[in-house]
Amino acid sequence: MNTSIKKIITPQAKIEIEIKDWITGAEAEYIDEALLSGVDIKPEASGKMSTGKFNVNVIAEQTHREIEKFIVSVDGSKEKVLDAVGKLPENDYEFVIKEISNRRKKKELE
Repeated sequence: MNTSIKKIITPQAKIEIEIKDWITGAEAEYIDEALLSGVDIKPEASGKMSTGKFNVNVIAEQTHREIEKFIVSVDGSKEKVLDAVGKLPENDYEFVIKEISNRRKKKELE
């Protein structure tokens, strides 16, 4: 089963980005694992769960994993897409992240 790929154009630099319409469950788990690894939950004697520290670096790691799994090419190149997206102007970077976020939203099954 192959995902369809769409071409989008960034609003500022007008760079062509190829992006997957969807990813597999295994790819989604790989992305979500980054965020879950940053939460330290410990049981208390009362039976409640308390959270310890939250590692904020995992948010960046999750975003990087999303870029790696969704972005097929940047400006025609399939090499080092994470670096290429990171070098986009901030407006274009945010545009790409929003496109990924829209694809990760759960859709109701009919």
